[in-house]
Amino acid sequence: MRFGFRANTSSSVDQLRYTGVANTLDGRDLVDEKGSLVDENGRSYRDIVNETDDPNYYRNKNLKSLGRSKSYQHTASLNYKLPFRSIPILDWISAGVDYKADYGWEAGSLIKIDKNPEPNGTYLGNIIRNGQNASFNFTLDFTKLYNKSGYLKSIETGKASRTTTRKKAPKQQKTTSGKDEVNPIDMRVDESEDEPKTKDNGKNTEDKDKKEDKPRDPTLVERVILRPLMMIRSIKFNYKDDRTTQIPGFMPQSKLLGQSEGFVAPGWDFIGGVQPRISGENNWLVKNQDWFNSSTKFNDGLIQTKRQTFDAKFLVEPFKDFSVDVTFKKNYQESHNEVFRKTENSNGKFEQLARYDVGSFDATFFSLNTLFDNSAGLYEQFKENREIIARRLPNVANPGVHPTDPSYPGGYGSQQNNVTVPAFIAAYTNVSPFKIELDQQKSFASNTYIPKPNWQLNYNGLGKLKMFKKYFSNITIKHGYSNTIRVSRFETSPLYKAFYFFVELSPNNNYYSRLEIPSVNIAEQFVPVIGISLKTVKDFKLDFDFKMTRTLELGLYNLKETKSKEITIGAGYVLKNFKAFSKKEKSKKKSKKKDTAEGEEDDKKDSGLLSKLMTNKGTTATGRDIRFTLSYSLRDDLSQVYDLQSGIGAQADRGQKTITLNPSIEYDVNKNLALKFYFDYSRTEPKTTLSFPITTIRSGITLKFSIN
Repeated sequence: MRFGFRANTSSSVDQLRYTGVANTLDGRDLVDEKGSLVDENGRSYRDIVNETDDPNYYRNKNLKSLGRSKSYQHTASLNYKLPFRSIPILDWISAGVDYKADYGWEAGSLIKIDKNPEPNGTYLGNIIRNGQNASFNFTLDFTKLYNKSGYLKSIETGKASRTTTRKKAPKQQKTTSGKDEVNPIDMRVDESEDEPKTKDNGKNTEDKDKKEDKPRDPTLVERVILRPLMMIRSIKFNYKDDRTTQIPGFMPQSKLLGQSEGFVAPGWDFIGGVQPRISGENNWLVKNQDWFNSSTKFNDGLIQTKRQTFDAKFLVEPFKDFSVDVTFKKNYQESHNEVFRKTENSNGKFEQLARYDVGSFDATFFSLNTLFDNSAGLYEQFKENREIIARRLPNVANPGVHPTDPSYPGGYGSQQNNVTVPAFIAAYTNVSPFKIELDQQKSFASNTYIPKPNWQLNYNGLGKLKMFKKYFSNITIKHGYSNTIRVSRFETSPLYKAFYFFVELSPNNNYYSRLEIPSVNIAEQFVPVIGISLKTVKDFKLDFDFKMTRTLELGLYNLKETKSKEITIGAGYVLKNFKAFSKKEKSKKKSKKKDTAEGEEDDKKDSGLLSKLMTNKGTTATGRDIRFTLSYSLRDDLSQVYDLQSGIGAQADRGQKTITLNPSIEYDVNKNLALKFYFDYSRTEPKTTLSFPITTIRSGITLKFSIN
């Protein structure tokens, strides 16, 4: 465990200043930093200076009290690692907790914003702020846990763990006379000469003991049954919660630890980073309103922020060489703004005015169950859901019929934000509109909200099978699913009034929403649906990927859907030690072997061309590599827009079919120069009348020269 504390403070030593117009300084008045001509007892500073004959008395007085506090900040941190590593049976667990709290007090400007109360008036006040950052993380390494058992470890490897033991030396025997000791080795030699049968019997007994001591390897049945039960290999979890509060108009002055005289304001909890509750019952602001600026002209706003981050990762291996990474992620942030002050009509009570919330959130999501459904059918389901949601939302006893949307109740039309957002999520996740959460922002903000899983699958065990090992050095199969729901911004409607929610209507005859969500995005993709990567034993590579994506964007007036499919194929091969274009030099050999070398060269004139190019025994040419690559892709995407107001079906917004083909050959002329021939072909066929088909062909040769 580690604890840290740091504090910083600054002060200003004030002195009197001359003011007014006079021929001499003695004829001018003196004022303090607040512009006052008198001290706290009502005595004139000019009279005090004349009596003491010390124009610096005010400065010296402030110097003795260490001046006027200008700012104070402190930070406290606590880090604690749970001691699992010290416990052998639990050393596969790692966990830690971090907490950080900060507090700050800033002196406000010495400006009077109100002449009341007389005679000093009201100053602007100071600013206090605090922050709280808490995080928790843990890791469970199940592989390390399984290896603690020799039997479970043998299930993983297929062989029982062997432990080497040192043989005990045989006891020395004494002769019958009891005088001399006989060497055991000599004794065994004598036994071999005199009693050969006894030697054989001992050897058989020793072999039998070795067989009994040898650990038993697990059978195939044991591995097939038990290995899937050990599929969870690791779990990682991280959670962070960061909150801050800043409040202006705080009137008490900073003393020790940034608190007021007597450690009263703002309290131990506030300087410890605890976030005050500023709404509902037990409101911290209302309970401590005597600490804040009481002027009706005060208009500075307070800010309270919150940010939560959550992520978890599971590594699952049902069997060897087959892994699945499952991830969960969530990010939520919100900022609350308001003005806490008295008004002329509040009868001397503080009010919380101009409340305004703004924020955003994103999380891993799941809508795979509708990815392959017909788009038109899903939109019709969305339209039906809107009518159901509109009737589930709170309303007056007899709301009547919506003026412009007769199938909807009064106050909740087809474009009302509280209606469209839950109806959209219900339709594209195949959830019943009778069960969907109506307040999606509240649902995401909750600490109990669990994001949906995304996954990435990899299998590279095929290349190790006997039937493929002869031809392939590696075979990898992959599959992945990724989905994120994102609200880039939500904000309080400025016209929303909680007490008059069912009274005021917008120009389109809808109630004002508490929060307006201008846009909801769902980005879903298979990365890929299936991907295969092959590498032969002769270094030929082949890659194949099939991808699918879907993007949904719900706006205030329309719904936009984009779907795309893409197939990519890539191939590559490196021809190593190619010598056809390399400079040849005759090798120097002894005269006795020259004729023999020439004879061998003549005998191989009829061999294959590629063999000649790669093996010229009569020369010392240096071979170079030739790299062949080929890539092909076919992409088909279409974007459609649905109008929420008219209800008209899909209208194509954009889309195209794109084919690309890119072969290339690259040859290393030498270690500094590379020659590359390329050919790029691309054809685009649009699906709307806003553009034309485009075909592009580029080809050429490039030279790449590197200086070493």
